[in-house]
Amino acid sequence: MDLAQFHVYGYVAALLIGLGLGIEREHAARSAADGADAVAPELPGARTFPLITLAGAVAAHLGDVVVPAAFVAVAALIVCRYWVRAHAPDRPDMGTTTSFAALVAFLLGVLALRYPSLAVALGVIVLVLLAVKSPIHEFAEHMIDERDIIDFCVLLAIAFLVLPVLPDRDVGPYGALNPATIGRLVLALSLIGWAGYVATRILGPRWGLLIVGIGGGFVSGAATTAVMARAARQTHTKDASPAALVVNVSTIVLAIGITRVVNSAVCAQLAVVFGSEVVVSSQHRLSAAWLMPIPRRHRLRSQPVAQYLSIPRPSPQPWRSVRISSPSSSWRWWRERGRSQPDSAPV
Repeated sequence: MDLAQFHVYGYVAALLIGLGLGIEREHAARSAADGADAVAPELPGARTFPLITLAGAVAAHLGDVVVPAAFVAVAALIVCRYWVRAHAPDRPDMGTTTSFAALVAFLLGVLALRYPSLAVALGVIVLVLLAVKSPIHEFAEHMIDERDIIDFCVLLAIAFLVLPVLPDRDVGPYGALNPATIGRLVLALSLIGWAGYVATRILGPRWGLLIVGIGGGFVSGAATTAVMARAARQTHTKDASPAALVVNVSTIVLAIGITRVVNSAVCAQLAVVFGSEVVVSSQHRLSAAWLMPIPRRHRLRSQPVAQYLSIPRPSPQPWRSVRISSPSSSWRWWRERGRSQPDSAPV
């Protein structure tokens, strides 16, 4: 028996999509019920959604003429149920999201009969959107403002309005400028900056810059480093060097991949060069750790001149960080404090 003749895979895909969406909607409805003894509202759930997707698959199997009529019938049933619940004070509302999810489930059932893989992929996307309701609302309400929305709109305008109309040819003296290349560079910088901003708001300055450095290094190492430096300055992040190191490592990995495709023999010869670049990139981090101010408890107190020194809190100007006190002031301090505790002298 030929399974493709009866569209078995399409029906199975439609059934799985409906089960996933139905279980999620039923779980969300029960979670929304107040109290342990509350009754969950009667919404489309683990049985209704599979029936809707199977109805879409059957309509697609019967013919293209049946699909619009079946869709109108399902939409009419959902609208009537929504209207009845909206005007019934003693019954909970059906919810706009569940109504639209039911319509999308019918369309996914229609699509599953002919393109099962595409329907399953879209079903997973819909399932994720339904499941992550709280994080999405939290992000939209508390993590972004009007300025962020304007910046995102500008980014979309650059990508879909400005970049397609830029000429992809060399212009200017000696053909030194290419408007399309410049536009792609501006778009890459904008994408890296926006991704870094979102990652910083969600994960914090340190981890956000680190995650952006992993992906941005494959696009443009210099551009990503510049964007992260500006973000670190704005967020007052003092430890952004690991992110810059990750950018350099990502750029090296990209160079290794390109060299491997072009000439694998040269890739082995460039291993020393790539290793040296990693060492040089790590040098900044090691130097920063080596030059950090030494805590006060680790400073030596047995030096002969320690009793004449008064070392204050480390300042940005190291040549002014040591003050010399006169012997008379030190003697007065010793006389007032007594010589019973010599280890408590200021250092």
